[in-house]
Amino acid sequence: MAATATLLTRSIQGETLSAVTDRLVNQILLQEGVVDKAGNSFEVLQNTGTDMNVKIGSGTAFDRAVVTGDLAGQGKFIPEHQNATQVLAVAASDPTDDRIDLVILKVYDDTFDSSGNDYADLEVITGTPDASPVAPALPSTAINLAEILVQNAVTQIVNGDITDKRVEVQLREGLGHQEVTGSTEVATASITGTDAAIATVNLTIPTTWATWECEAWASYVRMVLDVATPEKTLLVKIRIDGTDQQAQDQTSAADVDDAGSVAFFIAAAIGGRRTGMTTTGSRAIQLRAEEDGITGFTIRDIYLYARAVRTS
Repeated sequence: MAATATLLTRSIQGETLSAVTDRLVNQILLQEGVVDKAGNSFEVLQNTGTDMNVKIGSGTAFDRAVVTGDLAGQGKFIPEHQNATQVLAVAASDPTDDRIDLVILKVYDDTFDSSGNDYADLEVITGTPDASPVAPALPSTAINLAEILVQNAVTQIVNGDITDKRVEVQLREGLGHQEVTGSTEVATASITGTDAAIATVNLTIPTTWATWECEAWASYVRMVLDVATPEKTLLVKIRIDGTDQQAQDQTSAADVDDAGSVAFFIAAAIGGRRTGMTTTGSRAIQLRAEEDGITGFTIRDIYLYARAVRTS
């Protein structure tokens, strides 16, 4: 049988691993972005002086990032910033209109782009002044670090003009464990009669997820006030993307005093799980409640947590 595939890893069998093969491995494993965004990697800030410059870097040498090559076969590059910080000049402002500039990390690769260069560089891409400015297009084989609003007639760039556009490096989608979580807290909710949401978490499910499952739980304190009869029932539900997964009838019984009223507190929790889900986008996870009397309940200190996990 004739060979129908090439073994890229052949180059490690007694040979040197080629740079292109190395980048193709990165492409299989990684999504682009900066490494250690929380540590200010490739952060863009105003310059120390009062001028039209910005400085880039965490303050420690060797910030790293992953940049996707946009030409076929390039793979993903891992550039490393050799300086603790680097100052870049922003072009003079327009006297009349604002503009938006980009600060980017760009990779030049002569084998693929015929640029005559083989390195990564930090650059400012100057936008076009306009009454309603828009950011310029991102060049190929580059990542966006920040947008700068260069207002008309200004002579200094300040931090308030800079919008951070960095993203953290992630494993490529489809690799490893993937989940989306969310939570909310509600101080108080009044329940009278009709089934209604008292807490909602919206989870955004990526379109790349073929199937997923979700679990949710909630805790709350039920406060019963002025009970006119010795027994009342509250129905509490966990609803995952439109379908009730768990419902609990909770009956309150108490000796009513001469004035026909009583007050007490009940701590409670409820949880549910739904599997085999396929709909993506924004999905609602809710704690819902209804009661069987006319005087109502008050629920307080509500905490709702939801977690969706990709299954295929």
